[in-house]
Amino acid sequence: MRDLASRRDRHGNLVRTGETGLSKSTIYNMIQEGEFPRPVQLGKQAVGWRQADIERWKSERAEAR
Repeated sequence: MRDLASRRDRHGNLVRTGETGLSKSTIYNMIQEGEFPRPVQLGKQAVGWRQADIERWKSERAEAR
């Protein structure tokens, strides 16, 4: 848990997959197409995204509409 806290300090607030409102497959397809921010490795099998990156992504999508 301490490791996760230190990563949070380094990267700001982190968002997990379920908090994005998108399925895992959609997220990873969008990453491959360059349409979604790259994740931060949290552990061997855990990733998250910087909240600032997700907020920026949301703003860009809203502006594109």
